[in-house]
Amino acid sequence: MNNDTVSATVSVSTALSATTNAGTYSETVSGLSNNPYGNYVLATSGNTPGSVTINPKALTWSVANVTGTYGTAVSTGAASLIGVVNNDTVSATVSVSTALSNTTNAGTYSET
Repeated sequence: MNNDTVSATVSVSTALSATTNAGTYSETVSGLSNNPYGNYVLATSGNTPGSVTINPKALTWSVANVTGTYGTAVSTGAASLIGVVNNDTVSATVSVSTALSNTTNAGTYSET
């Protein structure tokens, strides 16, 4: 009232940082500031909590090309993940358009 400047102190259910896990966290008002005379209090009902949503980070990837010779075992190429944050340990599963073994026919096969 009358140009009072009261502000809310917002609390989140977890500490937020650049490396907070993906998910949804609730926000509530936990206090008031700029309320020097105590003219305002938080209502005990009718309040609407908010939420903070942190979306998963999309990673790009590449798979190294490999070669083999018919009659010898061949394995998939190593995968590289681009965009991993804060030294997180994330690994990729490489799949090939056909099963590889020492009797896989000569040819080129797609790896993803």
